[in-house]
Amino acid sequence: MNQLADESSVVDAAKYFINLQDKRGKTATYLAAEFGHVDMVDSYLTRGADPMVRTYEGWTILHAAVQMAKKDADASMVETILSHGKVKPYKQELLDATDEQGRTAIHIASYKDVDAVTNALLVHGMNPLVATG
Repeated sequence: MNQLADESSVVDAAKYFINLQDKRGKTATYLAAEFGHVDMVDSYLTRGADPMVRTYEGWTILHAAVQMAKKDADASMVETILSHGKVKPYKQELLDATDEQGRTAIHIASYKDVDAVTNALLVHGMNPLVATG
């Protein structure tokens, strides 16, 4: 086997493991977002984590980032996710993603009443008029 094939296999394996889900459907990227580890989320996305993987309840990394926000400074997680180069092709899909109850990230942000997070979502193109399912 040549070196290129070996490197390709390693990359494929890494992408598999980085997107591996636990019994609730959470990936390493999701857990990093859920616990507020901005640098880890950035690192996982840079290394090929799929930003559109959902938990078994339909939550994305954006749902997790918004749910963990308790103060305006926590908007940096939302900014990191939505500004990341690997997310840009999926950004609108991520913003529009609903969980199994029909909630988008803006519904969660509005409920939590963290203005900086809500504003970050709006600046990135979130539709505030999306109805819950």
